[in-house]
Amino acid sequence: MDSEIEENRKKAKEENSLYSKTFLKNNLQMKPKKDSYPREFWKNEYKKEYAVYHIDDCECIPEKTEKQKIKWEISNLKRKITIEKNNLDKSYPGKALEILKRKPLFLDTETTGLDDLAQIIELGIVGCNGDVIFESRYNPTVEIDQGAEDVHGISKKSLEKEKIFSDDAKKIKKILLNNLIVIFNSEFDLRLLKNTYKAFNLNYEFLGDVESECAMYFSARYWGATNRYGTISLSNAVYEAGLNFSDFGEAHSAVGDCKATLAVIKKIASDKEKKEIYIKELEEKLENIELKRGLL
Repeated sequence: MDSEIEENRKKAKEENSLYSKTFLKNNLQMKPKKDSYPREFWKNEYKKEYAVYHIDDCECIPEKTEKQKIKWEISNLKRKITIEKNNLDKSYPGKALEILKRKPLFLDTETTGLDDLAQIIELGIVGCNGDVIFESRYNPTVEIDQGAEDVHGISKKSLEKEKIFSDDAKKIKKILLNNLIVIFNSEFDLRLLKNTYKAFNLNYEFLGDVESECAMYFSARYWGATNRYGTISLSNAVYEAGLNFSDFGEAHSAVGDCKATLAVIKKIASDKEKKEIYIKELEEKLENIELKRGLL
């Protein structure tokens, strides 16, 4: 008998506790005797009742023959493969990989503030290989909030000689309408784009046709929210991904944040590739075991 199973049984006797059928089978290789009755009924987290037994009311499950062990292993492997395949494309890693296959562009902005009059003062767009597609700063028609300046470090005075947003409006529109755009907090950036087009009396209705994906919600669903809004900051997502912001340039620069967002999505997508390798290994193991069974 397996030494670990033997040790578990010894510990169970000493604890004198009660155990579910699942625990008995998986950890002690035991099952309730035919004439035994549950000592109690407990409830799980879903309020569903399940029976629990004392070890004295149980008997050892006979060790499987070699053929039985192989049959069980084959059944278990088939179940694992089915579960992994079913979850693969539905998972966030699967969705992230599908997004990357479409060669999207990654967009980020720095702004004068957060309100409905706030405008874009820096816009960056990066390709899925990290190449800079577009980068520019703009002289806004409104003041920069002190809180915003404290974050990105861009002052109104430093933008006095920069062009105005309307100079690039048509170019930006063309880029946005002809690509899938991935944005960390797409709702905010698209709203600020609308504000800025509006501020220069430009048509902004096309923004409703822009195909976009929000990397912020992807990250929050994958790693978990880190605030009361149910979202996660880009810096926290970069941390959860095991990456360093310094690798992408200056933090809170449009292009730097684009590159960080790209890296975060790539990190999430890489887990699907690992899963695919894992499934392949399971399939190879299954094939070898079935071959072994054929030789018995």
